[in-house]
Amino acid sequence: MQEDSEIIQGDNGLLYKAETILRHRNRISEINERKARQKLESIKIQKQKQKVPKNEIKKPEDLVTNYREQQKNYASYKVRKAAPIEGIDLENGSLVLILRIRGDKHLSPQQRGIFKKLALKKQHEANFFLVTDELKRSIRAVENFIIYGYVTKALVKALISKRGYLKIEKEIKPINSNKVVEDVLGNLGMVCIEDLVSEIFHRGTNFENLKKFVW
Repeated sequence: MQEDSEIIQGDNGLLYKAETILRHRNRISEINERKARQKLESIKIQKQKQKVPKNEIKKPEDLVTNYREQQKNYASYKVRKAAPIEGIDLENGSLVLILRIRGDKHLSPQQRGIFKKLALKKQHEANFFLVTDELKRSIRAVENFIIYGYVTKALVKALISKRGYLKIEKEIKPINSNKVVEDVLGNLGMVCIEDLVSEIFHRGTNFENLKKFVW
């Protein structure tokens, strides 16, 4: 009787022993579990790949090339730094505009520090400066990354009104109206764009203070 109870008839009409059916089901279950684990691992790997953009993945040869270029640029930086500043034809006390024309590629740490001090952290950023010997030394050290020169009042006004911004606490607003100037610089006696332009171009008493607000 015991032997008869272990016989099971399948859907196809054939007779099987119960242990054979269970063994088959266990094998199917193990296969399904293994496939599920493999699928989860595959999904996990895909997600990890998505977290690292392709443009951030650098090849070893790229790192070596970048290091060589940095060392080469650093050697050039030391030569420029040691060069006499008399070669820079700028009169102390005059107003100049410095425009950064290159990005961070191959930039040495020393040059990066100079750009941070000049508030020229990115390519295409520009600032007005009063010429000093210290500024000339900075220009000499990074002159392959910048262009500079004297400015006219018309150019100052164009840059301020079209590309200028004022910092209001943590907010940055374009200088597109006299109200923006008055709200930020009214306590310095400036109530319109023309006042701001005049203060910068004529190197007024608030010139250095404006660096805290004008961007």
